Amino acid sequence: MPKADLSSPVPIALGRVDELLAKIFAVAAIVLSIDVVRNGFEQLPLLNAIWFYAFLSAILLSLAGSFLAAFWFGAMRFWYRAIIFSTLAAMVFWPLQVIDPAALPYNYKPWVWWAVGFASLAATGAFKRNTALVFLFFMPLIWLVIRVSPYGASESFAIALEDSLYSFFFSTAVSLLVMFLRHRAAQVDTEFESLSAARLERAFLDVMQIERTKINSIVHDSVIASLDAAAAANSETARSEEHTSELQSP
Repeated sequence: MPKADLSSPVPIALGRVDELLAKIFAVAAIVLSIDVVRNGFEQLPLLNAIWFYAFLSAILLSLAGSFLAAFWFGAMRFWYRAIIFSTLAAMVFWPLQVIDPAALPYNYKPWVWWAVGFASLAATGAFKRNTALVFLFFMPLIWLVIRVSPYGASESFAIALEDSLYSFFFSTAVSLLVMFLRHRAAQVDTEFESLSAARLERAFLDVMQIERTKINSIVHDSVIASLDAAAAANSETARSEEHTSELQSP
């Protein structure tokens, strides 16, 4: 028996969840950019302007790109990754921005801090689950190193750890919620796919049964007609032979 062509449907539920999350993320990116810019320009007198503008522009371009992608152009995964790596670069190369570590005021907090949690959260959309979890742990860890270094105003380990844990727990909690929503949406799509496949297979079998019934009916009618014709021919022959016998009798 030929099999029905059961092609996988488009993951509708997962697609809608991703689209909604992307738009929420994009709006939050605009709000975040306000804090990043405000704190960045307040700290500009203490920083190397060339490196400051380079890293700030990269982060803002990534945030703006995510907004345009979420509402118009798509390709959000690229912009998720752009946010992560631009923020990561700003942290790793933070010493390039600081002109004089000794001039940093007490309790100074580098402006890139306002992008760390958001960039960690972007890992959920940028990578698969295991890789995303690595970035969720890795980004706050880098911040901890920067914060306790002379380029982060040599903050005490306890306060730096508190900041890092805050970033870690915030981004991880939201990311786990996003992962749960995406997982549930994927389950809905799988269930819908199984139901659609079962219905399509049932419809296919029903059509096959109807066609088989039609063919059997045609064959049955043809056989009955042939038998009727043969019976009629035999009866006519018998009558002819009987009539001939009566004529030949003395």
